Amino acid sequence: MFQLYVNLLSVDARYAWNKIVQEQTKADPYQDLQGLTRKGPRGMSRMSIEDCVMFHLLTVFPNNAAEQERYYITNVLKKPQRVSIRQFVQRVEQLNSYIAQLPCWYYSPSVKVKTVPMNVSFAEADLASHVLRMCPYTWQDQYNLHEKGGAPTDIRSLLQSLEAIERVCGQEGSSKSNPSRDEKASHSEKKGTKRPGTESPRVPKKVRTEKHCDLCKKHGGAYTTHNTRDCRRFEKDGTEKSDFRAAKKGGKNPIPTKQSFAQLSDILDKLEKVLKKRDTRKRKRRRSESDSDSE
Repeated sequence: MFQLYVNLLSVDARYAWNKIVQEQTKADPYQDLQGLTRKGPRGMSRMSIEDCVMFHLLTVFPNNAAEQERYYITNVLKKPQRVSIRQFVQRVEQLNSYIAQLPCWYYSPSVKVKTVPMNVSFAEADLASHVLRMCPYTWQDQYNLHEKGGAPTDIRSLLQSLEAIERVCGQEGSSKSNPSRDEKASHSEKKGTKRPGTESPRVPKKVRTEKHCDLCKKHGGAYTTHNTRDCRRFEKDGTEKSDFRAAKKGGKNPIPTKQSFAQLSDILDKLEKVLKKRDTRKRKRRRSESDSDSE
C-alpha cells in the first residue's frame, strides 16, 4: 500500500511523503493527527497508512477542506443552464465522494472534545434533496406538483423525474426562442401600427428637378449644372458678363469675388494675340539680319 501510493506521486512530492512515513512508522515516540504524543514505533499497518495519507493531504489542503466542500454542495452549487441534468448529477456525486477523503477540523491540533469528524459523505436521500434544490425553481415546482410535495429518497428516481422535466422545459424554451413566421409577421405589424391620437400629417417630399440653363445652351456652356436664373456667365439679353459681385451675408456693402469665366477667356485671348505679335516681330528681325549678312 505504501509503495502503491508513492508510485502515484511526482518526484517533488515524494520527499514530503517519505518524511511523513519515517515519522509515523519508525519514530519512537510519534505524534498523531490531533498532536498527541504516542509510544512507537508502530510499523506499517492500515492505521498508519491512513494517517500518513491524511498528513500528506494536509500539505496541500487546509484543515477544514471537508467542511468547505460540504458548504459548497449545500449552499453554493447551482445547475448551469447549458449542462444536462445527467451530467450535473454525476458531477455532484463525484464531489460528494471527495468529502470522505479530505481533511477536517477533527484531524487538527486545535480539536476539542465535542468535535465530530465532518469528512463524511452525504447520504443518498440528503444528496437527492440538495440536487433538487440546485435545479431551477420551475423544475422544483413541476417536481413538487408531480410528487405531491414529497421529498426525494434516492438519486435514481429523482434523475428520471428531472430528465422528463428537462425535456418538457427544453421544448418550451426552444419554442419561445424561435417563434414561427406567422408570429413574427404579426409582431412586425403590431410594431408598425401607431397608437390612436399620435398620427401627424406627413410633410411632402421635395421633388428634385433637373437643372437647365437656356442662356448657356444657346450661347455655349455647361447648361446642366445650373438654372437660367443662377447663370453667372451671360446676362438676360445674352451678353457675357465682364465681372460679378456678391454681397456679404447680412451686410450691405458688396465685396469683389473671383473673375468670371468670360473675363478669363478674354484675358487669354489678348495674351494669345500679344504672343503672336512677338513671334512675328522676332521672325522679321531674323530675316533682316540674315539678308544683311548675305550682302
